[in-house]
Amino acid sequence: MRAAAHAPECAGDVIPAPIQRRVDQATTVINRGAAATSATKERKFVRQAATLLKKAAHLTGSAGRRGKVSPACSGTLAALLDDAGNRAARFAATL
Repeated sequence: MRAAAHAPECAGDVIPAPIQRRVDQATTVINRGAAATSATKERKFVRQAATLLKKAAHLTGSAGRRGKVSPACSGTLAALLDDAGNRAARFAATL
């Protein structure tokens, strides 16, 4: 997320707080999953992070349509966040 926020497409944009909050929450949940004592808890946390990332991707698309961020930045961030959410969901399925 931080790399995407520094992408050339997002140079002049400020990432809206609801999107940043979801990404921060996903990061916290992933860290909790890494410290989990059982595979069940780890899977639960990774699934929760996947959901938060997908919500952030949806909010990014909405922010782009409403003019809160540029369309180029919105597209880049939404694609990266959606991909991260899908990867987390696939990873949770393997646990």
